[in-house]
Amino acid sequence: MNVGKRLTKTALNMDYEENSMIIGCSCTMLNDPDNAICGRIVCDYGNEIAVEHYDGKVAVYGRDELLIFD
Repeated sequence: MNVGKRLTKTALNMDYEENSMIIGCSCTMLNDPDNAICGRIVCDYGNEIAVEHYDGKVAVYGRDELLIFD
């Protein structure tokens, strides 16, 4: 059981989450092309987006830091 992963995802479920068509889309971070960080969008907070990386970590990035694939 991966308790840390579950707690992180629970902490991201905040009241100001927006309904968005990009949730579930794949994305890549723009700031680090050599070590491209890829993942799946799990929450949209307007100017910030929560991304679950393919290694299981969840992080929040600014909307302008991501390339989103639909």
